[in-house]
Parts: sequence; structure tokens; C-alpha cells
Amino acid sequence: MSGKRITKRQENLYMNKRQQGQSQETAAAKGGISERSGRRIEKGDRPSMPRERHWRTREDPLDTIWEKELVPLLEREPRLTGSTLWNIWKTNTLVNFLIVYCVLCSVASNSGKHARAG
Repeated sequence: MSGKRITKRQENLYMNKRQQGQSQETAAAKGGISERSGRRIEKGDRPSMPRERHWRTREDPLDTIWEKELVPLLEREPRLTGSTLWNIWKTNTLVNFLIVYCVLCSVASNSGKHARAG
């Protein structure tokens, strides 16, 4: 059974059998786990409980806009929901993209005209 995670159901079944007075060996067998895992469960070192991480697994996508854009919105209007903030951010991002795109297209078309004229 090594390598397989113990489910919450297996833990509960093991603990129920132990509370009914069955031995660790019997309760572990009925729960489909090893005796060693049963001892860990009783000790409180529950392998099925994910350990809390204190590190990030990836960068926060809102990190760049949270303080600059979203916190001021929430301070002005604390009742805003997460989906409303998302829609505001998405709209602003699209508008900013279109502005930059139009400026770049304008610059590109102007540089093309100058190249032909020269």
C-alpha cells in the first residue's frame, strides 16, 4: 500500500473500528491501511491531511494591480464583489490594450508613410 494516499474515509473507518474495541491490526485491515499508518492516525500525524504551505507555488497574477487599482476601488466602494472587481479589471485591461494597439498602429502607419515619401 505504499505510495497511495490514505483517504478520509479510510481514516474514519479505522477510527470507528478502533472505538469499537478492535485491535490496530484488525482496524487497519478493515480500513485498507497498514498498521503503521493506523498508529500515525492515532498519534495525530494524519497523512491524508495536506500540510499547510507557507510558500507560493506560482506568482500572484493580481500582485501588479492589487495595490494600485483594486484596493483604491474597494476603499471607495467596500461593497464591491470579487466578480465586479474582475469585470472592472478586465474592462480596463481591454481598454488599455486597445489604446496601446491603436497608438502602435498609428505609429506604424505613420512610419510607413515617411518611408515611402523619402
